[in-house]
Amino acid sequence: MGTSDRAAMIDLLLVAKGGHEVLPFNQAMFDGILRAANCTTVACLRDAPQEVLFKANSFLINEVGDGSTGALGPLTGFTPVVDGKYIEDLPTALLARGSYNRKMHSLRLFERPYLTPMTTLSNASSRCMSIPQTSLKKFHGTGRPICHFACNAYFNAKAYKNKAQRYAMTIPPATHGLDQTYFLFNSNASTPATDIAAAREFQEYVRRFVTSERNQEDYRGLDDWPNGPGETSFEIVLGSFEVQKGLLGCQPPLSSLE
Repeated sequence: MGTSDRAAMIDLLLVAKGGHEVLPFNQAMFDGILRAANCTTVACLRDAPQEVLFKANSFLINEVGDGSTGALGPLTGFTPVVDGKYIEDLPTALLARGSYNRKMHSLRLFERPYLTPMTTLSNASSRCMSIPQTSLKKFHGTGRPICHFACNAYFNAKAYKNKAQRYAMTIPPATHGLDQTYFLFNSNASTPATDIAAAREFQEYVRRFVTSERNQEDYRGLDDWPNGPGETSFEIVLGSFEVQKGLLGCQPPLSSLE
């Protein structure tokens, strides 16, 4: 699971060596959890008392430094670049032509229709985007952020099909990384959320995703995630999850080496 630059790191590794790189995702996170709990096997982790697991969880979230961004957990450090060899081309171009790793079990993708920095301003989006609402849809399809977030998520979802789920987070103030407080919601004291009901539903969708549709007992009326993730997704708005079809302005990418 990655957010912002860490999501970009995952994106690059998915297309590394034309899709033939051995992916480190499962082992790296797992090893970090084992070390935090002073365990060497999953059997040890399963038998560990709650106190040990609480301390390990606290360490991984609160004590592992991230550099300077204020995000949860460590930063990615140095990352690959498009060099024509290890990363042969732009990730979107490689995904579009089928040069990606097919051994992924699941993929969750997040996009925003515009860029904003991490901030505490409740009206940050409005202040950064002081344009008429009639122009917002056009900007969404033609503006610079579409290249950074929306197209990357679109081509990932289109490539991985039923292994991927894509969504756009638009609950105000819709700032960078805001969806983390919905993914990991505990209380408004530690993870403030504008819409607590949406946060709980968001977490249920995550549970369904990672457990292959199990654990639905408390949310029997919750809609299924849209099929065809390359073409449809959820837009998370106040009070609901709305189906979003297609993506304006996201065309097959040109090669960065042409």
